[in-house]
Amino acid sequence: MTDIRCPVPQCDVSWPSTTVPEVLLKLLNMHERTAHLSTTSTTVSMTAGVKAKKVKRPVVSAPGTSEEWTYFAQRWSEYKQAI
Repeated sequence: MTDIRCPVPQCDVSWPSTTVPEVLLKLLNMHERTAHLSTTSTTVSMTAGVKAKKVKRPVVSAPGTSEEWTYFAQRWSEYKQAI
């Protein structure tokens, strides 16, 4: 049986073909992050500038109905989970 090699052209790392597929995926991911830092650092630097949109805080008016309060309470709960 042939070994499974790292897909990077200049890399000589390989794993036995009998390796369980789930384990092999984990090994490949770990190997890529540690041994091929230059190729993954570009990906990290490209995504580092992306920021999530700030969540708008819900507001409630003073004289409201019970339905409005229930709606506000649900939105507030969602807001607290988001921040």
